[in-house]
Amino acid sequence: MANVNVSALPPDLLHLIATELSARLDFPTLYNYICASKQIASSGAVNALYRVSHDSPLKAGGSEDLPLAEQDLIKRKWSILWRTIVLSTFGETLYPYAKHLRVLDLRDLGDLLDDDKFRQGPIEKHFFSGTLQQFYLTITPAVKIGTRSRPKLRLDTQNIISAIGDAITRHAPLLDGLTEPKLADNLSTALTTWAPRLTYLRRLDLWDGRALADDCIRNLLHVHCPHLDSLRMYHWSASDADQHLAAFISGMQPHKLVEFENLSHCNIGIETCLALNTHGASLRTLKLALAADGVLALGNLQGCTSLEILSIDSLGPTPDLKAAQNDIYLEIIAWLKMCTQLENMSFANLPSAPDLSIAVLLNEEIKLRSLAIKSSEGFAYLAKDHRIFHDSLANQQTLEALLLSADAEGAGFDDLQALNDTLCSLKGLRTLHLYRISDYYNDTYLNALAVNLLALEELYIGGLSYTDDIWASVAGLKNIRSLTFEGFSAFTEAGLLTYVDSLSATNRGLVLSIDRAETETAIPEEGQDRVRQALAAKIPGSRFQYALARDPNVQDFDSDDSD
Repeated sequence: MANVNVSALPPDLLHLIATELSARLDFPTLYNYICASKQIASSGAVNALYRVSHDSPLKAGGSEDLPLAEQDLIKRKWSILWRTIVLSTFGETLYPYAKHLRVLDLRDLGDLLDDDKFRQGPIEKHFFSGTLQQFYLTITPAVKIGTRSRPKLRLDTQNIISAIGDAITRHAPLLDGLTEPKLADNLSTALTTWAPRLTYLRRLDLWDGRALADDCIRNLLHVHCPHLDSLRMYHWSASDADQHLAAFISGMQPHKLVEFENLSHCNIGIETCLALNTHGASLRTLKLALAADGVLALGNLQGCTSLEILSIDSLGPTPDLKAAQNDIYLEIIAWLKMCTQLENMSFANLPSAPDLSIAVLLNEEIKLRSLAIKSSEGFAYLAKDHRIFHDSLANQQTLEALLLSADAEGAGFDDLQALNDTLCSLKGLRTLHLYRISDYYNDTYLNALAVNLLALEELYIGGLSYTDDIWASVAGLKNIRSLTFEGFSAFTEAGLLTYVDSLSATNRGLVLSIDRAETETAIPEEGQDRVRQALAAKIPGSRFQYALARDPNVQDFDSDDSD
């Protein structure tokens, strides 16, 4: 910038550059751009930086894998970012940074205050110095019986967050996102005061939904936050949560809600499902984590047919709807058939997921880009019993990402071949994750996948046995960035080095993981290091991970040897 006459450049151009850097989340360049001149900073660069500050890599730490010295530096920068924002509300900074904030992520602030490196050493002392001394609130832990030492004061995190949040919301008129701290319910009281200030609020992220149980808060949000269209919450344990949540959703302007998500137990049931129908024309993203009663209420979502993203996560034992609740099963299928705009669909721990998916897969109007059938131990569907589901996958040639988790027990050659043939037909796949369903796979199946799915960028696959015979075909995956062999393998150092040598620049950032190497053919440490070094030399930024199926230093014992 030293050779450029900044004053000769039109402000619109400077603003466009700042906007582009913020869109790329290029924080270092954007920061240096601001420091280049006062004119640049005043032409929208400061605005751009703080508009996306909630996505900064400094926030929430994110430095555990770095050397300790770098971790300390990250914590300091993280602390300075928050201190600067708060100081700006008192007019003690060069620019009114808080005025440009779009998202107030109090969850991130809570993570900072709870961070050990923040609390130990000079970072905490500097953060609460000067004007911010008023936010240094502490509590005295209860003294244990028999303890002589004086208990050490600790930060009153919840009240500090509320006080800082109050200061920021007074001076951040453009806020469109608000996130509640973890393991807290600050907003159940704060929103009484803050809601009238949040006239541009669009996204509300609650850790505890209890704030919406308050009639006063619900009314304030309805009146003062007319742009609110995204609601996300972690949990809500109250038995009447379904009733209160439904009251809030149905009290919003009709067809306003665009996104709704809950991540854990919120006691969602029939009332909330019926209320969501009042936003059927606007709702694009619906992610529900449901207990059994909530799953049984899904048939009441008949009006929500504009969905593009649907995720259903069963939080506990749920009956096979097709066998045990057929009427409800048919209602859900009728609803899913009408969701012709669906692009991403995901089910977790739902035994009926494959059968429910068939209705979507065979609908010619629906063009899925992503499908995931996930399951924890004990919830997986039996692959051998769902041939129709596997065959129907071929009808969705638009699929780019596919995750299947199923029990391969009892699957015969015909079952495996039919599944693999279907997978090979999905030429557009970029991501393919096969959990347990590929337990009986071998070189033949994998070679077929590699030859046909040339667009793959991620492959996670189990298997019975893999050898160096797969490397010639896998070398054809020129876009692969993540390759994980969860199944048993007997790869050699020579085979791996041959594969590494075949890689090209399009494989940048490759992570090659071998999770279950056979102990009989294990590659020694020095051989692993040679592969690791060769990979790093060929593809900068790549990683090689190698683990044995069984630790050779742990002795197996027969049952007769145990007492």
